[in-house]
Amino acid sequence: MLLSYCWKAYFLHRQDGDQLVWNINKINNQLRPKTPIKDISFIDVREKHKYNYEKVFELKDFPQILVFENKEIVLRTKNPNELYVFYYDKLKN
Repeated sequence: MLLSYCWKAYFLHRQDGDQLVWNINKINNQLRPKTPIKDISFIDVREKHKYNYEKVFELKDFPQILVFENKEIVLRTKNPNELYVFYYDKLKN
């Protein structure tokens, strides 16, 4: 599992960053204690990278949270709270 957080704005809203970390901790402790989210990438697309992430992932607005499983994007959202809902629903089904 890989979670990527891509942003272009000069300042990541601290509240969003705090909410993202809080949700990841909640997911790891409550929903996925045996298989926690471990790989998290924070990518500033303004910086030079080997790949053009805006193009590769068709990023139109920022910030974006992308969740990958088996090399597939299984969740794309701007809202850190949707991350918890995604894993909660997945556990229920």
